[in-house]
Amino acid sequence: MILSVPFKLNNDEYTNIAGELQINFNDSRNSFEKLIDFAEAYQNHRLVITFTNHVDVSILRTLRKIHPHIYCKLTRAQLRECITDLYEAQVSFFVDEVVNDIILFQNLLALGVCAIYPGGDLIYRLPEIQQWVETRIVLNHVTNNDIEANPEKSMFFSPQAFNVYKKYMDVVEFDCGTPYNWDHFGVYYRAWFENQHWRGNLQEIIPELGTPIPGNSYNQSEFITYKLLCGRKCGYDINCKCHKCQRYLELAFVMDDRNIGVRAAGENI
Repeated sequence: MILSVPFKLNNDEYTNIAGELQINFNDSRNSFEKLIDFAEAYQNHRLVITFTNHVDVSILRTLRKIHPHIYCKLTRAQLRECITDLYEAQVSFFVDEVVNDIILFQNLLALGVCAIYPGGDLIYRLPEIQQWVETRIVLNHVTNNDIEANPEKSMFFSPQAFNVYKKYMDVVEFDCGTPYNWDHFGVYYRAWFENQHWRGNLQEIIPELGTPIPGNSYNQSEFITYKLLCGRKCGYDINCKCHKCQRYLELAFVMDDRNIGVRAAGENI
């Protein structure tokens, strides 16, 4: 698993813990020479380049000559404009949107993407999807689109289960707004990477949950292990009688009402 963060000058504390740096190139404001200097200076990081305007594949081709791990993140509109040039330049690329269904996933695979942001039904088949392409996950997002209709069935990745699901995630990120809020990043990083625990309401660190879920009152590792492999059968088979998601969360609220918590790893009673 690689942690990806946006690049910021004089931010060594977080740059050094990341394995991938994202940088946006605006040809009307940024210098190509400084981009070259940046690539030469950060040889130990994967570099993801986005373009504010037109995707200049010649820039990517030059960067590939001086850096071993250059990636381009594009919109679908940008991809349509330059896909032939990307092939010819042998640049690895992926699309900056969540892939919610198998048809779009297959189409993007056919186009040659190196990674996807899986969501929707695909997120319940994460180990299978990872066999085909790199998986990129925004940890503080809910990664499917039925949160309002079926909040108990939504896929979210709590810090407590980090060691269970991290092997199925090649790259992880945190959404910290625009401009990027590094104070928020620090909170998220400590919760997921250092403590692997959150005592309060999970909605505090995953706002899209839409409903308060106690973060310390049920076995989230067991819960996520099941959901990662279930394929969301309840959404396809009208005869499916599975209510595990609902029962896990009902148990969470009962335990929380009775002030019963689950210990973090290594925590003393």
